[in-house]
Amino acid sequence: MVTRLSIVGSAVVLPLEDSLLEAVGVTRDAEFEVSVEGDRIVLTPRRVSRAERIEAAASRVLTAHDETFRKLAQ
Repeated sequence: MVTRLSIVGSAVVLPLEDSLLEAVGVTRDAEFEVSVEGDRIVLTPRRVSRAERIEAAASRVLTAHDETFRKLAQ
């Protein structure tokens, strides 16, 4: 696959086809670690651990239902 860098606002973006994302098992909102190896830019999908996913879910629940939990605690 050959692609070209694009300019969006003040950022430079690298468009990737959905089939390429599917091939590595990521979605459009995935985060990537970016590194340089010699003259190559390497994108590595950031895999979120189970513990991180659970912590994020708990945080969302606590934020969304803060008032309810405070009433229950009384």
